[in-house]
Amino acid sequence: MRKLIGGQMGFINKDNKKFNLLKKQQIFCNGRSALYAILKKIKNKINRVYVPTYLCKSILQPIKEIGLNYKFYKIKNNFNYNLPIKKNSAVIFLNYFGNINKRYKFLKNNYKKNIFYIKDCTHDIFNKYHNINNFNKREIYKFASIRKYMPFSLGAITNLKSLKLNAPNKEEIKIFNRSYKNLFIRGKYFSYPLKTIDNSLEKKMLTEQSNFKIFENKNILNSRLPKHIERKLVKYNLKKNLKKRLDNYLFLKKELNCKINIISKTSSFPLYLTILLNQNNKKILKFLHKHRVFACNLWKLPKEVSKKKYKESHNLSKRLISLPVDHRYKKEDIKFMASILHKALKI
Repeated sequence: MRKLIGGQMGFINKDNKKFNLLKKQQIFCNGRSALYAILKKIKNKINRVYVPTYLCKSILQPIKEIGLNYKFYKIKNNFNYNLPIKKNSAVIFLNYFGNINKRYKFLKNNYKKNIFYIKDCTHDIFNKYHNINNFNKREIYKFASIRKYMPFSLGAITNLKSLKLNAPNKEEIKIFNRSYKNLFIRGKYFSYPLKTIDNSLEKKMLTEQSNFKIFENKNILNSRLPKHIERKLVKYNLKKNLKKRLDNYLFLKKELNCKINIISKTSSFPLYLTILLNQNNKKILKFLHKHRVFACNLWKLPKEVSKKKYKESHNLSKRLISLPVDHRYKKEDIKFMASILHKALKI
């Protein structure tokens, strides 16, 4: 039996080397809390928020909590969209798997005053198009969940300036610290050779992760991070691990044959290698999970997105799978993941 491939990363002390990516950024607990801060800042200037029909359900949580009206705009099979926007509104764009050029061109060619553009840059945050200097107009906001690139349960950034966040309450501090300790458990777990398994350590790791996820899903967490966690984020040696992520992505792409429809882009440092299948992803994901390769489905759409009205978005949700390519994996791991996927596609 092999170790798990996929899931949240772990932390080891030698990762703690100075890197200044986050030094001048406002750090939030997660993407939802960053979006919440943006929407709260502009809520008195807008009548409605436009959101895409292909989205993670967490996008809706801050919109509902603030009490804003929202309307869906349709995402098609090729990730194109029709977007008639009225003034005094906000529109949220998601950067799907590094495919940002269309959204960038739309913003550049259709920029209008009295409309607030909000870009979720998580899937390709290091792309040059996301540089804050490329858009200096005040109506354009950006946010990203950076924790998905790092071994942290928390962490997101925006281009908001001088925003004061509340100190975390006692319950939040307790949960943050438990999550933080679990990073070291995961670090220990993944530091062993991939074929070596400590069953008790794995069980403890997964239990703690599940407990944190339940808490996080119930809360916006609109507070600042505890100082000791923020210091680790700021000093984390991200540059080295981004290079390894890109190398793994390119190697996995090479191991997969050209018949597989890879839709993610390599314009910078991809979050996942994402594939659009010709079939439902349910059996494929089940087979991968059985062999301890935890590919993910981005995303299972929220109930608010009508299956009857938005068939194309639901079709995407049922056919996409995303494979992990982060720095934990060596070439033998990538080869194993590719071989299991090939077997799964023959079912």
